[in-house]
Amino acid sequence: MTYIEGTVRGPSGKEAAVTFLIDSGAMYSLLPEPVWKAIGLAPKRDMRFSLADGTTIHRPVSECHFSL
Repeated sequence: MTYIEGTVRGPSGKEAAVTFLIDSGAMYSLLPEPVWKAIGLAPKRDMRFSLADGTTIHRPVSECHFSL
């Protein structure tokens, strides 16, 4: 497993330092709830995701900027 230190910035310019687990096959990134609340993220839309067992789930998603 590979980790990297980085910063996330929300729409208001608030930033938080985070440790990312690198997954070269991931299309989306996850942040812990305290981090996304601290940088002022809010859901922009709802997305459907398929899990490894075939289950489909819906989750709200947002956008932020990463600096690595």
